[in-house]
Amino acid sequence: MTRNSSSHTIITAQPGWYVAMYVRGLKGADGWDEHLSLRPIIAWDIEREDVDAKDTSRVWHNVTPLTVDGNMNHYAEWWAIKTPDGKYSTPDGMCDNEPDAMDALKQVYEQDLKERAAASAQRSARCRGPVGVDLDQPAPDLSGDGIDTALRPCPEM
Repeated sequence: MTRNSSSHTIITAQPGWYVAMYVRGLKGADGWDEHLSLRPIIAWDIEREDVDAKDTSRVWHNVTPLTVDGNMNHYAEWWAIKTPDGKYSTPDGMCDNEPDAMDALKQVYEQDLKERAAASAQRSARCRGPVGVDLDQPAPDLSGDGIDTALRPCPEM
């Protein structure tokens, strides 16, 4: 198998295509209701990746919408593509209307929060010292020649 190769092509988007981003509501006097924020798609970034140059059936195409905010791959997965006929392409499939799309994106958002919380809990668990070490107390003086193995640094995020 030969090495992967890829190329990018950017084409202008036709009018009527939007990125619909899920915006979580905020309670309170200065809050707002949850909604979808529409951003016009101005272009499409099409990446073609040849997985195996000798086997043309192994070609991947990744299509990313570009808005005035930039490349949507830099955002979380809480967005969908609104088509000119009013349907929404979400990470989990097609939705016929905005309320269904908002529900689908809200589920993706809530799942993402759960996964982030679990990852944070795992990092916190790794940062705890061995039994008997109280990390809420000041750290011991480590200025001596020995290396204190009772405390371990937390991995960087």
